[in-house]
Amino acid sequence: MTRDEWRNYICCVLTVRENSSSRTVAGARLGRPRAGAGVWLDAKQENRSKAVAIAAGKKFFNQDPNIIQFVMDNPTDR
Repeated sequence: MTRDEWRNYICCVLTVRENSSSRTVAGARLGRPRAGAGVWLDAKQENRSKAVAIAAGKKFFNQDPNIIQFVMDNPTDR
């Protein structure tokens, strides 16, 4: 697994390419909410459970919540 070779790697990567001086602003606008979501998920188990309930719904992934919960919890050191 990547994490075995690259400690504290980012498992999901958002890449932004923009050929202008505004690329740092655009990157920040895209990246901050995603990074904040990760911090929120890691803050407490209750947040992961909330995220599972939302993501499992028909509006988003429409999947068995048990599958999404498994992904949220494994590996445990995500």
